[in-house]
Amino acid sequence: AAARLEPVPTQRRSFPMLAPHVAEVAVRARPAERIHRLAIDARLQQSLELLAKERIEPLGPKVATAIIVIDNASRDATCDKISMGFPAVRLIQLPTNTGFAAAVNQLLDRCGFPLCMGQIMAGNPRWCMSENEWRGQFQDWVRNTDPDALLNSMIFFDFRALAGNDQLAVRLREFLHDLTQKNARFLRQLAQSALETKPPLGLISDFVTEDTPDGASFIDLKKNGARLFVDAARVMALLSSVPHTNTAQRIRQAGAALNIQEDEIAAAVDAFLFIQQLRLRTQFATGAREHANRVYPVNLHEIDRRILKESLRQARKLQSRLSLDFQL
Repeated sequence: AAARLEPVPTQRRSFPMLAPHVAEVAVRARPAERIHRLAIDARLQQSLELLAKERIEPLGPKVATAIIVIDNASRDATCDKISMGFPAVRLIQLPTNTGFAAAVNQLLDRCGFPLCMGQIMAGNPRWCMSENEWRGQFQDWVRNTDPDALLNSMIFFDFRALAGNDQLAVRLREFLHDLTQKNARFLRQLAQSALETKPPLGLISDFVTEDTPDGASFIDLKKNGARLFVDAARVMALLSSVPHTNTAQRIRQAGAALNIQEDEIAAAVDAFLFIQQLRLRTQFATGAREHANRVYPVNLHEIDRRILKESLRQARKLQSRLSLDFQL
């Protein structure tokens, strides 16, 4: 029998340690590469056996894999069965039954994915609603000019189906597109919000930076980099009824629908992917979690500085197009 592995929380490597691999996957974006998200239900033994046989074994010894089971304070012998029957499975036992969604949130946190400080998670009962309830919520956000409503729409309108009946998400997406197409005020407001943060490009120096207490100059690649593309692509997608929520795909498909030239679309996508890759490389190099999105231009070599500058220029081009389209 295989030796018992320690629970993930005592062995995990934080997500930034996986950055080089994730960055390469993001750049290649091969359709054949998939992430399997699996939940273990009451048919525990059958599920685990099929999982090992059909998913794990075919990958071979060169691919590192793990089966993780999180137990929601079971009162039966479930945990004993897992420990005895599947010693290689990584088992995490919660002291109380928090519900499926909240348990998954806790599992991800223990594996190195920090919980959302704003509680935008499936484990929050406020966001567990039926299809009709979500439709009503979307209508309220689109019709409301309150800043909180706009913020929520920017977060939740990027939804996508991960498991279950994906037609629920398809219908909700179609409803959302029909709703926003009929509300020019909302789209203009969303575009205006996307233009509030400008690319940190300097008139004399290469970049406009922020400073740490000890005087080190940095750029937040999430707030002042990737976000610029994400926000612009969201508006473009809603404007052209593109169903994708992936930012690169939104730029490709919405750009074509909006008659943007192919080379301009390709440049914007490459710029976004470069910034994402630079974020992950920086996180891997520093191991920082609190300020994981900071890059210090002085530490970049000349080529990366030039590419970062051109990437931010591409973000500025997207913003200029939005400004022109909505006369902002």
